[in-house]
Amino acid sequence: MWWQKDNIVIINLHSKINPNASLGLSYRKSNWISYHIAVSYGSTLTYFENVPRKIQLNYGFRISPFYKNKWGVLRNMRIEVIAINGWFKDIDQYSGIPLPIYPLFYWQWEKKNNKNKT
Repeated sequence: MWWQKDNIVIINLHSKINPNASLGLSYRKSNWISYHIAVSYGSTLTYFENVPRKIQLNYGFRISPFYKNKWGVLRNMRIEVIAINGWFKDIDQYSGIPLPIYPLFYWQWEKKNNKNKT
């Protein structure tokens, strides 16, 4: 892989300031699908983590296929399919796949307030 260069130092960064910024947008089409896009610069903590001065673009969609199910383990399941793209200008490299093919499976739980109403 391009980042494995036999422990050779490719570039030394002498700047003491490394700005970090991110911007994300989401759109929920219905109760079961939403669309997302995010762009970031710097040492962000998403996907290509702790790499200074990188530009990252992620986009994809999230579905809740069983959001009406009576069982919580299915009702709270989410499937997110994303594209991850990273540009590393210090070493003049790109890494990623422009099509949203990376699957993530996870569960979103919420705490319900069960206080009695009087």
